[in-house]
Amino acid sequence: MEINLHYGENVTLAQLKKIASFGINVEVLNGNYLIVFDILDGSEQHQRLKAEFPDLAPICEWYIFSEKEMQEAEWFTMRSTNEKLEDSCPEKTFSHSCYASNYFNPPLDFDQYFHQTQVAPFYFSKPVKWGRNFFYSCNDRGQKTLFCSETASKLMLQHGLKGMEFLPVLSKKTNEPMPDIHQFNVTTMIPDSSFHVVGARDIWTCPVCGKSRYVVNSLSRPSVDKSVLGEQDFYVTDMIQTYNGPCFPSPFYIVSKKNVGLIQGYYFDKPLKREDFEKKYAPDLPKNQKGTKKK
Repeated sequence: MEINLHYGENVTLAQLKKIASFGINVEVLNGNYLIVFDILDGSEQHQRLKAEFPDLAPICEWYIFSEKEMQEAEWFTMRSTNEKLEDSCPEKTFSHSCYASNYFNPPLDFDQYFHQTQVAPFYFSKPVKWGRNFFYSCNDRGQKTLFCSETASKLMLQHGLKGMEFLPVLSKKTNEPMPDIHQFNVTTMIPDSSFHVVGARDIWTCPVCGKSRYVVNSLSRPSVDKSVLGEQDFYVTDMIQTYNGPCFPSPFYIVSKKNVGLIQGYYFDKPLKREDFEKKYAPDLPKNQKGTKKK
């Protein structure tokens, strides 16, 4: 396991040349020398960069796992990196609790809450264009919810995966279920007592009800008591993680090794044309259950 450090910084031409002299592959984004580059934590390039530019810090970082580590792991986390969806009627979808506006300094001039709970389906204003994607997420002030296409849902059912359900998404205009999209909902929750976060930046506690959540970053990882992981292919934690304490939290999604091939890149993220994907991985699905070709 290694850590990738991603930098983005405005520099002078002299600084650019110096950084490039370390053997770092630098991309210049504009004429003002806004540069981006990636290096591995602890590498010789990283050591030389820190020595020459001690104030230069990465803007984000993430783990890189070897193929061997991926093959030996039994459980994985799952998330969508494409947050392109937006609920058109959040006032219908969610109920809220723990009034927050008075806890800010100065107090907010609009209603804000520390918690929200889904009580109704999501509403979207227009059909989703999936292209080569099969999963998107909706980010409502920190709370991330997963959605999948009809093809993805049929494939997961066809392969006998367990621990999930596919909820309808309604059209804002007609109030009827929309075609080719489902809310992806995991049905088995991991107890809080069997779970903690490794590398959390902090623990934030609601000043109204006292409920806590982990404040995480891109290197924070869930640690789960293995005894609670069994027959299901999907598990989910409570709304327990957030990048900013007062923002609405999200859960961790835990995925079995059996399922990784279908979910995390071996099937759904391969750059295949849709018709080639369906021919290879979904030959037994009826035509009307497959995705439509992108025109």
